[in-house]
Amino acid sequence: MLMITSLMGLMSAVSTGTFAQEYDVKKDIILKDKVPYAKIGGKVGLSNTNIAINSLNGDSLIKITKWIYPGTNPQFQLFGYKVQFVDGRSITKLVDFMLVNKEQVLAYILKDRDFSTGKRDNEFNKALIVNNVLDEAVVAEFIAKYNHESVIKEADEFQAKEKEMLSGLFPMTRNRNQPVKFVEVNAETTDVMQDNVRLITIIKKTETNSLGTKYIYTFKRNLVDPFVVGGKKYYTLTLATATCDSFPKLYVNASGKAQDVRLASPAHAESELIDILIKNNYL
Repeated sequence: MLMITSLMGLMSAVSTGTFAQEYDVKKDIILKDKVPYAKIGGKVGLSNTNIAINSLNGDSLIKITKWIYPGTNPQFQLFGYKVQFVDGRSITKLVDFMLVNKEQVLAYILKDRDFSTGKRDNEFNKALIVNNVLDEAVVAEFIAKYNHESVIKEADEFQAKEKEMLSGLFPMTRNRNQPVKFVEVNAETTDVMQDNVRLITIIKKTETNSLGTKYIYTFKRNLVDPFVVGGKKYYTLTLATATCDSFPKLYVNASGKAQDVRLASPAHAESELIDILIKNNYL
């Protein structure tokens, strides 16, 4: 699934071969070459971002707000910022980081500076604002280049199609009185069998950071015939995903819901999780 420093050439018109203009933010005023250029207000934070960029006359021009993809499916933890222009046009720009001040939002959302390296080679250096008003042609170019609405639409379509296919495939027909067997394929992959029927494949991943260790169990089923979303073919269905840390949760794709689960051993939870799926008739 998808950028922090001082404001560099946010709205300056730069011809080929010239350097981007440098901008500063002082007391909610954007300065270009130390001259007041535009106003910026609002707040930036981990929990909420709501920024307004106005002309020096106080006219509303651009609003930037934090955007989080609705739902709890861990496959689609999409995050970004919504950029709304006063003329009604808008985009949702997906990113994989959070910003904590106005300079960062301007540099990495409107300028598209590379967040991981800080490189400025491909920054957007055309003027979004000229003489206190939006430049319509440049706004159109910015939207065409950075709008990720199609990615969000595809995520919606994918989940709807996957849920439909899961409902037709599970629960699988077999003798439920037979023992459930776990067949290790490799260190991360385990096939789950019952009555000589392969029910599901478990993929286990481990993530460790300063907060501790998290175990992620993904329950997948390979397909002979793919399903198609957005012109792409997919040969795998995900039945569920368990995220096991201090507060383990199990998200079931067929229901579109997440539930808290109690596990004796989050590091070795395959059997417990399969029991939950079978008892709830998901498998």
